[in-house]
Amino acid sequence: MKRLSLLLLASAVASTTAGAACSSSSVTPITLDGGADAAAEKLTPSQAATDTIESIYADPGALTKDAGNRGKILKFAKDADISKADLQAKLDNNGYKGTPASSGATVYRVLYQTERGDDAGSPGYSSAKIYIPDAPAAKQSPAVVIASGTRGQAAACAVTKQDPNAKDRALLMAYSTVGAGMPAIITDLAGYANYGGTKNPRSAYALSTDSGRSMLDAARAIRKLFPMLSDKVALVGHSLGGHTALSALALSNTYGADATIAAVAVYSPFWIPQRSWGTILNKSVAQSLGLTVQSSLLTSAVAVWYHYGHAEVQDGPGEGIKLFKPEKQAAIKTFVDSYCLGAQGGLDALGVEYITEAFDPALVTSLAYAAPGLGDCDAADVACNKWIKRYLDDRPHMTGAAASVPIYVVYGEKDTTIAPDRAVCGFDFLAKDKANFKVCYKKGEDHSTIVDVGSSDVSAWLLAKTTGAAEPATSCDGDVTALTKPCNSTPPND
Repeated sequence: MKRLSLLLLASAVASTTAGAACSSSSVTPITLDGGADAAAEKLTPSQAATDTIESIYADPGALTKDAGNRGKILKFAKDADISKADLQAKLDNNGYKGTPASSGATVYRVLYQTERGDDAGSPGYSSAKIYIPDAPAAKQSPAVVIASGTRGQAAACAVTKQDPNAKDRALLMAYSTVGAGMPAIITDLAGYANYGGTKNPRSAYALSTDSGRSMLDAARAIRKLFPMLSDKVALVGHSLGGHTALSALALSNTYGADATIAAVAVYSPFWIPQRSWGTILNKSVAQSLGLTVQSSLLTSAVAVWYHYGHAEVQDGPGEGIKLFKPEKQAAIKTFVDSYCLGAQGGLDALGVEYITEAFDPALVTSLAYAAPGLGDCDAADVACNKWIKRYLDDRPHMTGAAASVPIYVVYGEKDTTIAPDRAVCGFDFLAKDKANFKVCYKKGEDHSTIVDVGSSDVSAWLLAKTTGAAEPATSCDGDVTALTKPCNSTPPND
């Protein structure tokens, strides 16, 4: 194995791992408190919402894998509606800066069938929340599918459960979308409902095939319930949710959506090399960057979530915990099963300074040089080759029809979670794929506030792309050329 100096890694990995991946911040948890606008004609679902909200998160029973079952409605429940006035108040209270809401929302929850990210595409299911505008903006409305940023992998972290400790902009994206008159569905992704159930592995962090399929089947689900919607679908995501949306777009060529993906809008997407999570298992790298568990909880947490979840989905039940030292396994399992971003405690119970000290030393040794691109895997090293392939697979290329779908990216000048020299890596990757993307650069905004100031423009852009209306003027302060720092080359941008 060829080994290069670890000093090359310090500046390259720092900006990726300092903010780690993509959580959003500072949205006050929102409780749907009822009320509805009576003036607007409502879109009516194709079936009655007779199930309980509790059943949305329960075991749906045996499922049969069949392409025709993608997006199949397993449970459907009514939730509390939101009047236009209440929706506007919630937007205002959470930092929204944009066009006032033109609609309230009728709200539902749904459990739908999907396929998991293992090689077999095993049958799975995801919970979601649906917002239907009281006053649709178009005669035949599109469907908008929304994915959240990092919250945690435990059952309580599901975005539709609105965990008070979680920090993300998913609700703000949903409210601005439905407030603009477009139906929206927020997906939890497979693995959250009936958490830990038989043949229901936990959600796998940034596993493109797992999250991408859940998002595409959310599009199928809302259109099954509301068949009067148009055949146009838009995908929206913030940070990790941006990774989900771009993954779904890339997968749509082969997995399909039973609709036309007309547009994708992402806020500071986590479209960076996934080698990062193997890179920080190299203790010398972590030490050079000062990435201790105490100083960089999110970075350390993502390293755990990523590897644990992938092993559970792709290798089988019980395989995730085997990636860690026996004496650390109980604390790791407690963390994965209970911690949501923003809560107290985190990884303190591990009693380690660097997260690599909790991992199985054999895995750490196997990935130490190959993950950061300082050498190649030995041909006989099964673990190394398996994980490098997974890192690469988790940023799929845009090919075929997916490469022509318009992608609108909002990025903030003061983003330190996905710093400019890391964000550029994602943009360079899209450019190499000849993807149809443009960047809306926002001065003075950070990883979270880009949603506050950008969601109104995004809604108008989505409406134009899905209905054929004229594309609106936007309030961008620049485009991709405003990011002048080049992509850090280590780990490789592949």
